[in-house]
Amino acid sequence: MIPAILNADFSHALETLLAVPVLILGVLTLRRTVSRQFGAGVVCLIWAIAVVRLFLPPLQTPVSLLNFDLTAITRGAGT
Repeated sequence: MIPAILNADFSHALETLLAVPVLILGVLTLRRTVSRQFGAGVVCLIWAIAVVRLFLPPLQTPVSLLNFDLTAITRGAGT
């Protein structure tokens, strides 16, 4: 039971580690355009979304965003 919990925690951590840099890159690419169109306050709000995502629990989606079989990776590393 403990390995199942650890694998779930690892996959959640991996999802967060992949999602947040993608959000940061999106904010960096849209920052100037958004600030010209809507002002600096909206840019701060977009940055807040990326920061909040760091602290949120994993988002549950009906479709896997990663399509990784983490159990095969972790099982292969132990042998």
